Amino acid sequence: MTSVHELGTELCSSEGVEQFDDLGLGPLLRHPLVQHYFSIPPDAMEVCKITVEEMIARLTVFQYRMKYKEFKVEEFLDFLVQKYSVASREKLGVRIQSMGCV
Repeated sequence: MTSVHELGTELCSSEGVEQFDDLGLGPLLRHPLVQHYFSIPPDAMEVCKITVEEMIARLTVFQYRMKYKEFKVEEFLDFLVQKYSVASREKLGVRIQSMGCV
């Protein structure tokens, strides 16, 4: 699990700048690798400010509600969409490669 928000935060921290724009690399959401790995829609101006720690906490709640049955990653993403009140999964700005589920 990872998020665009945390990626931007960590890049800024490691480079000693306050905002990604200060790096002079253009907008983070327009970077081709970010758009590819996070499926960011071309019209997105911002993504949800979510951390891996928050996703894991939400996953615990989601699993409890699912009564620990098998589920698809997409179902968890839909749960996050509701919790963070965003328009779509892509606007969450998260990537979940594998959770060991269906």
